[in-house]
Amino acid sequence: MNFRVLKCYLAVTVFVLLSTQNCPAPLIYTPGQGWVYENPGDDSGWRVDRAEDQLEVTRLAIEAGDSNLAFRSSKRLLAVWPLSDYAADAQFYAAEAQFMSGAYVKAFDEFQVLIDIYPKSPRYEDALRRQYEIATKFLNGQRTRIFWGTVPWLPSMKKAISMNEQVIKNGPYTETAGQAQINVGLAHERKKGFFLSFTEKFTEAANAYEQAAFRYFDRPEVAADALFLAGKAYLAQARSGEYDQGHADKAIVSFEDFIALFPSDSRVAEARTDIASLKAEQSRGAYLIARFYEKRKALDSALIYYNEAISMDPSSQSAEESRGRIARIQEIQEKINRKSSGN
Repeated sequence: MNFRVLKCYLAVTVFVLLSTQNCPAPLIYTPGQGWVYENPGDDSGWRVDRAEDQLEVTRLAIEAGDSNLAFRSSKRLLAVWPLSDYAADAQFYAAEAQFMSGAYVKAFDEFQVLIDIYPKSPRYEDALRRQYEIATKFLNGQRTRIFWGTVPWLPSMKKAISMNEQVIKNGPYTETAGQAQINVGLAHERKKGFFLSFTEKFTEAANAYEQAAFRYFDRPEVAADALFLAGKAYLAQARSGEYDQGHADKAIVSFEDFIALFPSDSRVAEARTDIASLKAEQSRGAYLIARFYEKRKALDSALIYYNEAISMDPSSQSAEESRGRIARIQEIQEKINRKSSGN
């Protein structure tokens, strides 16, 4: 080894050894807790000799709002007494501590550990409700964090979708599951991205709403919202530049099902207005197709679409104009027939 390199190595080693002698808060690793800074010889009385007492320390830390101590104490209990009767509560408090500190993704994952490992715990329902609460935060714009959770980043609808789907998986028949399924649809609608197709996000939203209506048909508050929102999602597609006649048809079906099943809902009038608007648009679309064929002398095809425009919305302006065009085409066809017969 080069003598100069050896001297540098020895100097660095001596510096490190000397600096640790007077370090006021050395970095200490404890299994199950990770790395923490602590004063030498000072455990602040939070480490105790029984799992029951350690849980009490954790509980008191939660009540005092000390999320850091609560997390460390709960993780110590889980590391030292993993099979104790207090382990499930400790896991719940570990998740609560992360929730209190605003580390919502970590909190969600900690609650998931409780759900996976301690499914019979009395804390199960509380954990599920907390997960739903966290998923709702992300739906409403909660920012994700990067660089070990220290720097706020952009809101993530992808995270909201995955969290709500996990809530449904954890408890498909709980009271939160129906709204979580609707929230999946809302999150799809709120997705943003340069390469994101308008049709794609509303199609996925409508699919999520339809699943909510199908799965939770016995819960009127969920099924009503699901059918109405599915209609709105298809309506948005029908009015977009990526127009597809099928979207208008699906919107009308969703709104009609909504009206038939929930006639006293306050949104029925709005649904009827949307249906009328869609049918008028369908009538206009058929009329434009008929005009296209008429201009190219394909009169039989034109008649088919003029009649379709009338059937879609008999009271629309397009239907009225279609009746006039039909009468004119029929006159033309009669003249052609008379000439061809020699009369």
